[in-house]
Amino acid sequence: MYTKSKATINTILEAARTQFIEKNYADVTILDIATRADASKGALYHHFSSKEDLYLKMMHHYLTEIQSVIEVVAENNTGAYRDRLYQSVLVFLKLPHELHSILSLVRRDINIFRDPMRNELIRAYQSAIPEQVEAILRDGLVSGEIQPFDARLLSWQLVALVEVALQPYSRRVMGEPEAVAESVIHLFLDGSATHRA
Repeated sequence: MYTKSKATINTILEAARTQFIEKNYADVTILDIATRADASKGALYHHFSSKEDLYLKMMHHYLTEIQSVIEVVAENNTGAYRDRLYQSVLVFLKLPHELHSILSLVRRDINIFRDPMRNELIRAYQSAIPEQVEAILRDGLVSGEIQPFDARLLSWQLVALVEVALQPYSRRVMGEPEAVAESVIHLFLDGSATHRA
């Protein structure tokens, strides 16, 4: 029984993700999601109290998935921080497109909601990505591999570079995930200026 219920919830969450990506939040209905999930509205309301509740749980589900992948690299504190940053970016870039699309929802929809839901979404996003990067950067600061600077601010800057790298134009210009990760880390740590002796 539990396995069937969990499978139903996962199907509903996937249907919700697809619907919220394809349409604006306001344009998605519970009936749209139920139809996409091949489930009844009653089944949705059995697991989720409202469209807002479903959206929030869907976002937490996928952001937790992203966090669990990046956390493996962030928590492995062996090796130079540059290699760990590269690995974290590479692991993120290799995630399925469906998970990357969740990030576009965070940016698009965050101001639709009021607190406490808005704060919950922000916290889930920060836990999933920027805080993982910040942990690696803090290790680089402690080891002296990075100049003294605010690790949180640095993490946001790196995340912004990665988000730009996710765009189709960037992917066409930079190529495969390994080349994109190398380019992002090089730009972040070394800058874009040509260095003269």
